[in-house]
Amino acid sequence: QAQIPLDDVNNILNSEFPVTEDYHTLAGFMIHHLQCIPEEGARLRYNAWELVLVEAEDNRLHTIRVRSLPTDLLQATSDTPLHDAPSHPLPPTDNDPINHTSTPNHSDLRDDMNMPDKIPGHH
Repeated sequence: QAQIPLDDVNNILNSEFPVTEDYHTLAGFMIHHLQCIPEEGARLRYNAWELVLVEAEDNRLHTIRVRSLPTDLLQATSDTPLHDAPSHPLPPTDNDPINHTSTPNHSDLRDDMNMPDKIPGHH
């Protein structure tokens, strides 16, 4: 169901879809990240997950299928757009980027900041 709270989705799927003040449900998450009211068949890839809008009526999302993407598919499609959605545009917001590819881990942050893995004098 599209109106399921994201906290419930995260508990059921052991996923980490973020919950913000802008949205609390799976439908809200999809609308927010696509920046539009999607039509049936719209797809959104978020990290290792794909969301597909299965059923919608009168600008209301009813059923969204969520599936985990296989690792080989993630690597093969890393250069493709993250969403392909027939849509009704919404006004842009500055709060959140539309495209999400991955969440960096701490080692990525260390590399970006040229920080050593260990601090001298600390074990």
